Amino acid sequence: MYEKRYDEPIPVVLVHGLCGFDRLFGRRRPAKEYFPGVRAALEAAGHRVLVPRVSPTAGIATRAAELAAYLRREVGGRPVHLVGHSLGGLDARYAIARLGLARQAVSLTTVGTPHRGTTFADWAVARLARLFRPLFRAAGLPDDAIFDLTTDRCRRFNEAVPDAPG
Repeated sequence: MYEKRYDEPIPVVLVHGLCGFDRLFGRRRPAKEYFPGVRAALEAAGHRVLVPRVSPTAGIATRAAELAAYLRREVGGRPVHLVGHSLGGLDARYAIARLGLARQAVSLTTVGTPHRGTTFADWAVARLARLFRPLFRAAGLPDDAIFDLTTDRCRRFNEAVPDAPG
């Protein structure tokens, strides 16, 4: 098997899940990280780590487009390793397969990603959508993410978003 060599270290991109963030601040100091300790450990090992901010509640296609735009801005077309947690794994898959990131994604690691959807999302949509939709709309927030995590939507996602060839 051929292994491509790169002149410089390849950045690791940590993609957050539903309602995610990079860091929360309290009194101008970092109070909570979405990936606690991961960024620091990777940086201590000599890696450049990027943590994009994508919409916490938008759907997969929107979040993937935000991820792709962030990568264009931060690294251009240079290679990256993607690590997606939960919904972030689906965002990264979409960006790789549908938005042209297959050429620069050296690897994709998904952690806790509901590739087949989650029955919790099915339950939440069936029982709580009529309650949370008006609240999200009043706050000006999209609510597509929870719908994209249902088992039916993920089944359709998997049909429409095949794995990119390696």
